[in-house]
Amino acid sequence: MPIRKIGITSLILWLLSQTVNAYGVTVSDYLPLYDGNTWTYRSTGTDGVYEETDTVLPGNTIINGVETKAVKTTGGPDSGMIVYITNDEAGIRAHAGYIPSEGWIYYEPPSVLANRTMNVGETVNSSGVVRLVLFGYGTYYLNYESRNTIEAVETVTVPAGSYETIRSYSTERIYGYLLGEWFELNQISTDWDARYIGGIKGIYHDSDGSTNESLLISTNVQPPPAKPTPPFLPFLPLLFD
Repeated sequence: MPIRKIGITSLILWLLSQTVNAYGVTVSDYLPLYDGNTWTYRSTGTDGVYEETDTVLPGNTIINGVETKAVKTTGGPDSGMIVYITNDEAGIRAHAGYIPSEGWIYYEPPSVLANRTMNVGETVNSSGVVRLVLFGYGTYYLNYESRNTIEAVETVTVPAGSYETIRSYSTERIYGYLLGEWFELNQISTDWDARYIGGIKGIYHDSDGSTNESLLISTNVQPPPAKPTPPFLPFLPLLFD
């Protein structure tokens, strides 16, 4: 059965594109999951050229007992897809994904996309089971293994502007018996993420022959105001003499 038909590729593509890493700082700075945040991308690849927008939906959704944030995609071939993720003390984790015409995918345990804090050259590994609930086919269990490494700090220019980013390299393997046949998907993703903004650019390849490059066109996410610099008071030390 084609990968696109059951929706696995599109779900994993989004998850990998949100792999957020930090250069010795708090990871949450690189993936702001506030209600109403949006990112619009221009994508070019196997499915042609199109635009799609990711939006953080209001409130929280319980997935396997954990409060998660839901991010919905509109536009493009993945329109209507929702991914459920967390960004907290445990780092960035992917919990589940949903495609209206296909079904659900659950990561058990959640796939760790990044630790809370990371440095250039650091790698985080993750593994477990993915539970697929496919409409019209039933429930299937596959295995997953992932590896995410921070490679460098780079300045990247995309249609939305120029940003200082963290470049990360990610691999993931999903494998097992699906619908009575052996299934295996190997994926590679390079991503650039900006502090306080999120995903700026992503390049994806997989063993099924799918490719994709996404560039940020626009976003309503803004970095917080810079903290004011305290005034220089040369006489201040005299007060402590």
